[in-house]
Amino acid sequence: MENMQLPEFSRLLGFLYQGASETKPWQTFLSQMKKTFNLHHAVIVIRPPSENDLGIFFTSGGDIPKTIAKTYGNSYTEQYYQLDPLNNLPFERVITLEEFVSDSEYQTSEYCQNCLKPLGIRYVAGIDYPGENKNNFSIRLSRNESQGPFTVAELEVFTLLVSHIKRAITYGIREHHLHSERQVYSESMTGRSVGIVTLDENGYIISSNKVAAKYLQEKDGLRERHNHLQLSDSQANEEFKERFSDIINAQKTRQLIPARALGVPRKSNKLDYELVLKPMPINPYIDTKGSPHLMVFIHDPELNIEISVHLLVSLYNLTVSEAMLTILLTEGKTLDEASMIQAIAKNTARAHLRSIFSKVGVSKQSMLVSLISKSIASIG
Repeated sequence: MENMQLPEFSRLLGFLYQGASETKPWQTFLSQMKKTFNLHHAVIVIRPPSENDLGIFFTSGGDIPKTIAKTYGNSYTEQYYQLDPLNNLPFERVITLEEFVSDSEYQTSEYCQNCLKPLGIRYVAGIDYPGENKNNFSIRLSRNESQGPFTVAELEVFTLLVSHIKRAITYGIREHHLHSERQVYSESMTGRSVGIVTLDENGYIISSNKVAAKYLQEKDGLRERHNHLQLSDSQANEEFKERFSDIINAQKTRQLIPARALGVPRKSNKLDYELVLKPMPINPYIDTKGSPHLMVFIHDPELNIEISVHLLVSLYNLTVSEAMLTILLTEGKTLDEASMIQAIAKNTARAHLRSIFSKVGVSKQSMLVSLISKSIASIG
């Protein structure tokens, strides 16, 4: 495409930077590249293929040719990728196939004859760029014979795109990694029956995990009102507001402030919820409106910590029956009650307990309960 106008270039960048959030990542950007530059295909390689790895490709849409399909046994991954002359290019430079392969070589080389020609590909432009953790990314743009070679002006536009492609994909992958980490942390807290609510500087709820959502829905001392966390007890609610304000004011003046805790009475007369308000690190230079400022951790002492049978078996080499007995004891059951629940004889339960003591390395039931309650098995 000759003489690309700034609005169109800006629109293309918009598709690029939103690409990571799409169901099919970067599909819109690649499809627009194909349309704008009259391409046969546009492909982003996030992870190149290897002997035992299919790699990760994002394409501009349509049928993926069999030679690069994500199945074992395809000829590109297993045979022709290593012959591709555009592998391992100099970073952040746009390179064309013509720089490596003359017209006569195109007509005779194994790679061109068996890989490019069957796909109808005659012209290729490639860009490689370094990512994080030694992961190198690539983009490949191809045309058939009738679409003609890439012009100097088009290659200049591709060059302008290089730094943007690098940033967009690096940041997009980083965002996905952070989201995955947050999910694991949230699920781990769920296993410990801990609710988490994230608030902004005005007290608006930004997010909450499954446990917190359940507590708020039950409205037993806690609820969501106008997208704010509200406590049913008026005195506790005022105390919560004061402690919230203390944290926000301290953040504004860059003062260190410890986490604040309070008990929350419940309408059901169950044990009070235990709340901990923990300030989040704030960068004052990018502290935009609505950014996370504080996390509220909510614990219901009425609930038992969920402990994984599988993790107990793996950590301490317990049998399944021993692990189940350990969990029942940690939940506050007596040995007799636990034996009845498991439908085993009391003497069998005692034998299990002696075996558990030996494997875990404790000598008393109280020590066992204390250790297991704090162990990593409660985040499974």
